[in-house]
Amino acid sequence: MKKVLLYVVSGLILLSVFSCGDKKATNLEELKKKYEGKEFKDCDKFLEAANEMMDVFYATIDKAAEGDEKAKKEIEEFGKFMDGFDKQAEKFEEECPDKFKAFEEAQEKKMEEYMDKILKMYADDFNMDEDWDEEWENVEMEENLTEEVE
Repeated sequence: MKKVLLYVVSGLILLSVFSCGDKKATNLEELKKKYEGKEFKDCDKFLEAANEMMDVFYATIDKAAEGDEKAKKEIEEFGKFMDGFDKQAEKFEEECPDKFKAFEEAQEKKMEEYMDKILKMYADDFNMDEDWDEEWENVEMEENLTEEVE
């Protein structure tokens, strides 16, 4: 009976060790542990990781929008982390431009959904208030009038 129990426990340990690699990251720290310094072998693996990174980024925006200060600081660190993959992105973009175009289009659409949250989070940093949209329209109108006069 002890041997059976020992095999079961050993099996569970091995299963947990090997299944950790497939676990999706939930925050920037987990992304760093999983991907920092990693060289991807192909376009599909790179885009899979990029999608996971962006999912974590959007989840972090959601947390920050709810008032989580740690998440707000993480958002600022995301850029530095993602910059570490620029060279690989350029390489794979040349290898599979169609897949990259689809990825970029999907991310642009998703980012549009999050722009209001981002702007609201940083509204104080830009001294934005309720009349910001109206002020922006006035600036655009002035620019248009200036262009017409010229």
